[in-house]
Amino acid sequence: MGARLSTGPRPHALEPPPERGGDRCCYRHRFRELFEELFDELLLEFELELLDEFELELLDEFELVLLEELKLELLDELELVLLEEFELELLDELELELLDEFELELPADASCV
Repeated sequence: MGARLSTGPRPHALEPPPERGGDRCCYRHRFRELFEELFDELLLEFELELLDEFELELLDEFELVLLEELKLELLDELELVLLEEFELELLDELELELLDEFELELPADASCV
């Protein structure tokens, strides 16, 4: 069996061949950089999706709170309108009663004069 001739230290198996030149970083480091970039992008995308979901949940809760407040405001307004109508009806009835009493008292007063 023949011995293998070595012209120097064997390059790392993952290093690019010398003829490609340029970046002398080994493939493992380049892979790690690309992996970290991809991981960061995926993490950012995932965080954005979570934020969107959280935002939708908050909006739903906020809408419910706003609807409750709007409902309470409408009920208050309706209550005020109903009270005003009721007061007007009471005032009308009171006015009619006073007129009736005045008419009843008027002939009695007229006979005294």
